[in-house]
Amino acid sequence: MLIRSKLKAVLTALVVTGAASAGAVHAQDSTAPGTRAEPVVVERGANGRPTSVRIEGVVYAVCVTENQDSCIQPREIGLGFGDRPLQHWPGVPVSERRAPARPAASTSR
Repeated sequence: MLIRSKLKAVLTALVVTGAASAGAVHAQDSTAPGTRAEPVVVERGANGRPTSVRIEGVVYAVCVTENQDSCIQPREIGLGFGDRPLQHWPGVPVSERRAPARPAASTSR
């Protein structure tokens, strides 16, 4: 009987501790559905702007030059600098343009 009660107490303690740990990790690494995770600045450049950020446990390089590849746009993650996305398409795509009307062929000679 004593072994049974001690085993029950140990198992209860393990379950409570494990649930608390799992809940704390879950709270740190996930966000509510439909919300964005806030970026955490990992490194800053000489000008003070972020050069790398961590979002949901993954570290991303922040685009700081025009010709940089494999990076995340700073304005997209809410850092407030970088290229601004277009609010509208500045023209009509070639695939949607109409061909100019051809002049009618004259049949009189």
